[in-house]
Amino acid sequence: MLNLLRMNRRRIFRSKMFFIAFLVLLTVSVASGPVQMAMVKAVSGIADLAEADPESTAIIEEELSVVKEVNLSDLIAKPFVLNFLALFILLLVVSFSYMDIENGFIKNIAGQQPKRSRVAVSKFLTVMLSNLVLMLTALGGQIASRCIVGKVVIDKGIAQAAYTFGVKWLLILAISAVLIFITVGIGFKPLATIMAVLAATGALGLFYIGADMALENLLHIKNFSLMDYAPDQLLTEQSYSGPRAIIVAVAFVVVFMGLTIWRANRTDIK
Repeated sequence: MLNLLRMNRRRIFRSKMFFIAFLVLLTVSVASGPVQMAMVKAVSGIADLAEADPESTAIIEEELSVVKEVNLSDLIAKPFVLNFLALFILLLVVSFSYMDIENGFIKNIAGQQPKRSRVAVSKFLTVMLSNLVLMLTALGGQIASRCIVGKVVIDKGIAQAAYTFGVKWLLILAISAVLIFITVGIGFKPLATIMAVLAATGALGLFYIGADMALENLLHIKNFSLMDYAPDQLLTEQSYSGPRAIIVAVAFVVVFMGLTIWRANRTDIK
């Protein structure tokens, strides 16, 4: 098992997809502060030329002060400057999970293990680490970005923000467990890729709305919404709820990794 973990850790951190995800997350995060500052200054310049009213000027000055000074807790609680950046983490999960199957190595690896499920478990543990590394990369980029344009204030809300960061890591891990099940358990990479894109962009929200309407009209189930229990929706700030999010994340990991292990032990790995 330890050899599997070492092999997978080496494989994921040396993969092209990890390099792409790391580069995109870092670049976008570092550039966010200067870009936002430039936009606010541009709007301020236009307002000055147009002789804007005092209220508009006050709003622009407030926006400028927000860019120049930010609390560290705000950055920790929202590591992704843009929500869709989680897409690169999920695409890495899909690419890594299917990598050895795609390249024809999986039979040799699985044949050396007492149980084939060890391959799936080692992948999940490796994904846990890579997800955390990439989230910390995004956070580090944001901190560096804010230091370039202004300053980061160490405030009293860091503990709560760290809790929020941890919950979001769990939610991404829950989605990762679903993707591992599709790639390793079912062996269907195209579906996993589509699911990763839909989950990261929030497009699955339309499916949840339709499913909720069907449940209400056909089964007369009211006051229930799938969006309240979907990890991809809970990942957004608007629908975030700490305790419920933790329960949902753990439940998704247990169910889908359980299914992956069951499938791995009973299916001939190609």
